[in-house]
Amino acid sequence: SSGINAEYGGAEEAAKEGAGEGAKEGAVAPERTRQIDGNIGDHQTSASVINAVAGMTPTHSSRSFGVPTIRSDLPAPRIKRVGDNTNYGEQSDVYGLVNPSIYTTRNLTERDFLQVRSRDQIRGIFASMGISDERFADVWQRAEGMNEDGLVSVDSFMTAMRG
Repeated sequence: SSGINAEYGGAEEAAKEGAGEGAKEGAVAPERTRQIDGNIGDHQTSASVINAVAGMTPTHSSRSFGVPTIRSDLPAPRIKRVGDNTNYGEQSDVYGLVNPSIYTTRNLTERDFLQVRSRDQIRGIFASMGISDERFADVWQRAEGMNEDGLVSVDSFMTAMRG
């Protein structure tokens, strides 16, 4: 009991209980404190320095190891296999999962907007907007001029409508 009290700083209690044989009466044992701080000095790991304040430690000068999370160095395959867990950059991020766009909720992808379509297909897609024939012809010509080969996609037609 006296050893435990002395270890945690209870020197007076240890002296009262009799700190041991041969101890002088009235003598106080030296006070011992237990070290509870785990970080002595200003020691920091590199991970704690990087995560402490974003942007304070430049990481672009350090060498990177391993395979990148998004494989922009590889082209995405036309047909992705079931067992292929590689992210080629076409997958959504957390923001896209939590707050999906209206196109995502309708199961449309970026590929659907960039696919080359005929004049009749584009006319059918934009028919619900109530666009007049003259306006459609004007926008179609501008969209054709945006591509060397005169190919038009939904994306290029929407860009031509805005401009």
